Amino acid sequence: MTEFSVTPDYSTTPNQENPRMVAGIKRYVEHGIRPGSFLTALFSNDLTGTFSHADEKNYPLIGEWVRWMYNEMPSNMVGSQEIMEAYLRRNDSYESSDVDYGDSIEINEDGEQVEKLI
Repeated sequence: MTEFSVTPDYSTTPNQENPRMVAGIKRYVEHGIRPGSFLTALFSNDLTGTFSHADEKNYPLIGEWVRWMYNEMPSNMVGSQEIMEAYLRRNDSYESSDVDYGDSIEINEDGEQVEKLI
């Protein structure tokens, strides 16, 4: 895994067709907001949870997700539930969020997908 201060390359995440995946990772990395159940299981090294929470697009990509996480995610953010909880506490966003952030993506005037500030 990468060093603590490195920002992941979001453009190389699996399942680029789903902007909600990248948005969830960005919220976790940049703002310390707990991601959804699939990413939480993946980042916690919970193999059973990763498979059980994967949708039909992410299920066949789990191997790619694991490689991406290992190569791109800073080691102080992923690897176990304890590491995730410590990262969330450190960022004052420890409480779980049941909010659906799917509406946090919009199209700007240049036709690019951008994350709305919530």
